[in-house]
Amino acid sequence: MACVPIVVARRRSGKMAVVDGQQRALASKYAGFVNIWALVFNSTGKKHEAELFIWLNAGRKEVTPFELFQSALDARDPEILGIQESLTQHGHQLVKSKPKWGRIGAIKAVIAAFQAIKRSGLDLELDLLESTWKGQKDAVSAEIFLGVAKLIERMESIGHPMDRARWKRIFGTKNRTAAQISHDVNTIYLQEKRRGASGYYRYKAAEDYLFKLYTRGMQI
Repeated sequence: MACVPIVVARRRSGKMAVVDGQQRALASKYAGFVNIWALVFNSTGKKHEAELFIWLNAGRKEVTPFELFQSALDARDPEILGIQESLTQHGHQLVKSKPKWGRIGAIKAVIAAFQAIKRSGLDLELDLLESTWKGQKDAVSAEIFLGVAKLIERMESIGHPMDRARWKRIFGTKNRTAAQISHDVNTIYLQEKRRGASGYYRYKAAEDYLFKLYTRGMQI
């Protein structure tokens, strides 16, 4: 059977474990093959195996952000550990499918948010979202989640750190639900695209719109 060799870890206990190529190994078994090609390496532990899995799969489209996140978590990546701790503390978890409040599917947006505002900023964002949009799945959509993170970063950069009371007063009303904000952001994004704006993303539309609402009446 011609296929890319699977990657197998030889653990200190003597046991062998497939690190990359589980689907190929299973397909070969179902096809009746007893032997397939494998690249075997001496593993120093699960951290070693997780790091190798990330390196092997970072450029492959079929590997999901969720799988890469879990592997980085196994590898004890400090950034990923910080994200996991913050989410757990606020009652959230990352999921592959069926996202809703408490089950966030926008993994790339969460990582980008953490990189922009660090652990303290992520804790602040989750507090803000809970204070106004708890239970609303649109609050943890990719564009809203990253948009709020960028708003926090932007306010900090101009010397006006986010005020929880002001946020709640502005976004805690019936006509500013997460779903309504998401709808408005999508409308703004489409308008900008029709004007020919290049390199303009939904999260940027969210950041700009949230900034406009939040800073209305402020002396900046």
